[in-house]
Amino acid sequence: MKITLLKILILLIILISCNNDNNVNIKFKINKTTLEIVNGKYLFLKNNDSKTIIDSIIVNTVENQFTIPNNLNKISEKYSILMNDTGYIDGVKINFKKPLGYYNPYKTNEIYSSFYVEPNMNEIYLFTSFKDTPKGKIKLPNEFENEKNIRKSISKQNDILHQNIFLSFCDTNSNERIKLILNNIGIINKYPYSVLLLKQLFNYKTHFRIDDLTKQLSCFNDDIKKTTLFKSILKYTLSNTSTFDKSYPEFIDLENEKGELKNIGNPTSKMNLIVYWSWWCGPCRQEIPYLRELYKKYKDKGLNITSISIDPDKNKWLETLKIEDMEWEQLIVSPSSLSELQIHFELNTIPKSYLYDDKNKLIDKFSGFSETDLTKLKSYLIKFED
Repeated sequence: MKITLLKILILLIILISCNNDNNVNIKFKINKTTLEIVNGKYLFLKNNDSKTIIDSIIVNTVENQFTIPNNLNKISEKYSILMNDTGYIDGVKINFKKPLGYYNPYKTNEIYSSFYVEPNMNEIYLFTSFKDTPKGKIKLPNEFENEKNIRKSISKQNDILHQNIFLSFCDTNSNERIKLILNNIGIINKYPYSVLLLKQLFNYKTHFRIDDLTKQLSCFNDDIKKTTLFKSILKYTLSNTSTFDKSYPEFIDLENEKGELKNIGNPTSKMNLIVYWSWWCGPCRQEIPYLRELYKKYKDKGLNITSISIDPDKNKWLETLKIEDMEWEQLIVSPSSLSELQIHFELNTIPKSYLYDDKNKLIDKFSGFSETDLTKLKSYLIKFED
């Protein structure tokens, strides 16, 4: 009987160990000031690549943890941990989700908000630096500034990010280009497991000849070659590369609030403004009142606006549409349609807007939310008033 019980106990330990091997733990500590703000409230884990909130926990201690499946594609993507926050536009309160920051272990006072996830990560020390008030931002105290452990490496993927290891590109067909490609190959051979270097190639892809891009891709290890991102770059090498981040997205249908598949934009309009955004993005939400003003003023003069949510969480999207009351066309991506859009458009920053004329030719594009870009956008719209 004792032997049987011992065998069962050993089997249970093995099963638990195997189960733990299928998960990756994201251990993090928040400072006392941040805990005072979020105590008893939710923190959120966001996948920056898919633009989705994938988990949430209620916080009441400084030590916390998220757990995700140990899936190669998932752990090779960037994540952030967000808190609910408020901002102010002309004294009006706006609710949004703000990423918590952490110090770069290799550079004094340099703060990052996103990180790569992989097994056996060290703990991350997270905090919020400022509090928004109607009168402006207030700097918050942070005991982590003197914490020795903030200078520990998080993981090998993050080391490449934090040490600012970058590939380069050259648009000219010269000896300089050949030298640069060889230098890139040397860097990739040193870090063949690096998701960051693969992402750099994806972002720089229009600056490389296809054969140069293929040579660099061949240097990554087998695990990297299994990722969705690697397969997307391969797909790009076989596609028409001349229209990257310029073409009108007429090649894809997206879902509206009623669940119907719709073409993007209106072919009969003088101008189509296409805005990529998400419900959790603070600057996206801050931009909406300005879009509402533009639509009201120019909708009868030929302006069509299409807002495309790049977070496929349909329930959160529908909730936000009720709050924001946007009269113009609203569409949402699916995971597959987002992957397709990212092959053709640079959507690393949102809000991201593209203004097209009546022949679907790109007039201009705008990244982020700023008064300068809004002024520039208005200057284009004024020209179409008559």
